[in-house]
Amino acid sequence: TALDAATLAALAGQGLLGLAGAYLLRALTEQGAVPPAFGFIAGAAYAAAWLALVVRAGHRRARFAAALYGTVSCMVAYPLIWEGSSRLQLLGPFGAAFAVALMTAAALLVASHVRLQALAWVVLTFAVTTAMALLPAATRLLPVVVFLIALGVATLWLGYVRDWFALRWPMAAVANLLVCWVIFSRPPGRGFETPATAVALGLLLTASYLGSILTRTFWRARDVLPFEVVQGFAALAVGIGGALVLGREGDTGGTTVIGGTAVVGASTLLFGAGCYVAAAIVARQRGFATNFHFYTTMALALVVTGVILVFTTTPASLALTLCVAVSGLMAARRGVPVLAIHAATYAIASALASGFATAVVMRLAGHTGLDGRWIALGATGIVLTLVTAGCISVPPAA
Repeated sequence: TALDAATLAALAGQGLLGLAGAYLLRALTEQGAVPPAFGFIAGAAYAAAWLALVVRAGHRRARFAAALYGTVSCMVAYPLIWEGSSRLQLLGPFGAAFAVALMTAAALLVASHVRLQALAWVVLTFAVTTAMALLPAATRLLPVVVFLIALGVATLWLGYVRDWFALRWPMAAVANLLVCWVIFSRPPGRGFETPATAVALGLLLTASYLGSILTRTFWRARDVLPFEVVQGFAALAVGIGGALVLGREGDTGGTTVIGGTAVVGASTLLFGAGCYVAAAIVARQRGFATNFHFYTTMALALVVTGVILVFTTTPASLALTLCVAVSGLMAARRGVPVLAIHAATYAIASALASGFATAVVMRLAGHTGLDGRWIALGATGIVLTLVTAGCISVPPAA
């Protein structure tokens, strides 16, 4: 509705009174008039009351009033959670993260219910600021990291449901950067969990975003969007790349522990197989369009990475050669040219993994250490050469 000067002044007065009530509760708690726990619960109830006013104002289509009431609720709730964790010591790391998550979920649900995107921006700003403010004094980083990953996925789904597309970009960036910071810094003495937990965080980021994109692709039968392409590969790089770094740190004495490269590689192969299955289903439903190319490209990167992580030199080359055979024959017999690119990529990766490609390049460059002798192909080189030649000789279907 249109706002005149009187209405605007009245709303400003309501907002100031709302903040004054919060300061009154804070003063009573500081002076010992009420126990800290009671003051915290009363403050939370007070913030919830203002959030309920958002719903009431939204039903009356008073959008400006709804945004004001929601802002007052955030200005009361989030500083209260921070004080309850840092100053009053009422909440531990998990309790503070849970409180922030509960308030954020309630506020975003209300904003979605009244279809007020401006309020969602306010909520996200307060939520991220509070989460970051909790980190310096936190003895555990895991709760805050999980919360911000979940918040990023929540904004992704708000874009799907409410067409609020701008929210997901900054939240995805925050989640990616924080996971990178946790994986690559992991400051000592901060009570951070083992490398296995850090691996789980990286895989959680990847699985959450890829799972959401996959669900939308099949559930709503839509083409992938530019954000999904960018964040899909960004989550893949951060999650799998970070897990790879920590996975190598988890390998001790030749024995792979939880969080080692074998676990990371197996998870990567699982994701890759899932992407190939998704691509096959999409090809039957919608043809060889955007979704098919997105999932096959992601599957190619995942499978190559996973094979190199799980297997040693010779088995890795043979496994990649098997991928050459499957993708090459599928490209020829099914008439799918993009799979020929996959076959060529797998062949190059197989030659590099076995060391054969390096030796050939050195020989062609006139490396003196070979004394003019021919390069011995070896078993893996022979198999790769025969498989590649066999794929090339298959008559194409189209």
